[in-house]
Formats: sequence, C-alpha cells, structure tokens
Amino acid sequence: MTTADILLHMSGFELHYDRNAVINSGRLERMASHLLHQKNMYPLYPAHQDICIDYVLLEQHGILNAKPHILILPSTMKTFVKDIDDCLIINPEKLTKGFNGGTFARIEIAPGSNKSICDRASVQILRV
Repeated sequence: MTTADILLHMSGFELHYDRNAVINSGRLERMASHLLHQKNMYPLYPAHQDICIDYVLLEQHGILNAKPHILILPSTMKTFVKDIDDCLIINPEKLTKGFNGGTFARIEIAPGSNKSICDRASVQILRV
C-alpha cells in the first residue's frame, strides 16, 4: 500500500496511443501495471512537485522484489478493482474528501485453496 497518489502523478506523464482502442480504455489499469512491471512503488523521477521522496528509503523499501498478491493504490482518480498479472490491484479512492466522507475497500478472501487470491477475493468499494 502507498499513500502517495501515484496513479494521479503518473497520469500526467503517461503517453499512450492506440488507434483501435476506445478513448482512455483501461488507462488506470495500464498505469497500475506499470508499477508491477517496473517493480517500483514510485517509478517517477523526478518526483511530482507535491511529494517529497527520500530515494534512499525508496530504494530500501519501495522496490517490489516479488509481485504482491494485493496492491492498494489509494487515489483521487476513479475507483477500480482489477486482476492484473495475477495481482489484485485496488484503488478505493480516498477515505475523506475535504470535510466529507469518501470511500474505502472491504476485502474478503476465502481460505486457502489452489486458486489465486484474485479468484478467492471479494472486494467491495463502500462509502463512509
């Protein structure tokens, strides 16, 4: 889980063109998959102007040495729950929006089996 709004920050830098795709089709999912493929919780350099990054700590704790089962990326962008490369990626949005309640994710995972967590998980995005 990260507290930086990496999806919002990446959205300002990503360039993608596919003439056969619907406009912005899968855009948030594509940005989330960049995190998995780059194996980094904050792959932008230099960092967005709204955030201070300690690159020594990022290198120690922000590198994804193994693919996570669940990756929670809270963002102000639209909520989504997606299975991307057998990793359950969740954007529950923000818990608060100014003085108002926001949204959160309720995650339930069925007990062990040979199925992946993505197949055993039930995720609901709920309002506060």
